Amino acid sequence: MLFIHIGTHKTGTSSIQTALARASAGTTVPPLIYPDIGRLGDGHHAWPWALRQVNEQSDFASIASGFLEQYDPDRKYIVSSEEFSFLTPKFIREIKYCFKDIDVRIICYLRRRSDFLISEYKQHVLMMNTRFTGSVFSFYARKGMHSRLRYFSLLENWASIFGRDKITPAVYDRDLFPNKDIMTDLLELLGVEGTLTEPAQDVNRSLSDGATAILRGLNNLELTPPERGRLIDKLRSLGPVPAEAPLLGEADRTTINQSFRHDDGDLIKGFQFRPKDRRYIQLHWTVVAR
Repeated sequence: MLFIHIGTHKTGTSSIQTALARASAGTTVPPLIYPDIGRLGDGHHAWPWALRQVNEQSDFASIASGFLEQYDPDRKYIVSSEEFSFLTPKFIREIKYCFKDIDVRIICYLRRRSDFLISEYKQHVLMMNTRFTGSVFSFYARKGMHSRLRYFSLLENWASIFGRDKITPAVYDRDLFPNKDIMTDLLELLGVEGTLTEPAQDVNRSLSDGATAILRGLNNLELTPPERGRLIDKLRSLGPVPAEAPLLGEADRTTINQSFRHDDGDLIKGFQFRPKDRRYIQLHWTVVAR
């Protein structure tokens, strides 16, 4: 069996990938196999990038062939990249064709939309190659966030190729996880017995609202990468920096979440969530359309 963890972004994907890569290196004995083929760093980003031809040196047919050569039908495998979430049905169909003879399951974590928006915004303020300087609202408009937050469409793209019964969705919120550890939750989601000896680390930690506002104001400065790195390290060392105002107020958070209430209704009706995830969506995301 092959599990493909497709993200989404800002749902602990870096922590998952780091924990699985560390386990596969021998520091722990994982209950499933995290293959080396197609891994860039800790994640299998070469897989979706090869399909989208982001990296011309990668060829998905070769990656799939290399994986199948080592595939043991009596074992469970998982590959992980949040970049899978950007694939259209055309590319998903190619995955299905290459792995038509094995059982493929799709794993996807989804985050409350206002939380996802803030976390993704902070990341774009933080990253050297983006250095975003605008407000959360301009980010929402300019970065196509509305389409990325249509979770039903994302899952439906994969379900249309693999079938709804092969899609396993889950809610990302640390308060839902056993011991607040996403790896324990993931293993439960996979139906895999066992644990990792260490909980997943918070690898891709966001800056506080106040530190993000400070960095946003400094993003127009012509800093070298080392200078910018030292600035970010300093901001991190300050801990939670008080903000004059939240990056996104509660009223705006509610408006954003409520605008997807019909999408939530389709999610609940169309896909099999665990009971705890279903309750969380109904209580903390929106008033689900009936």
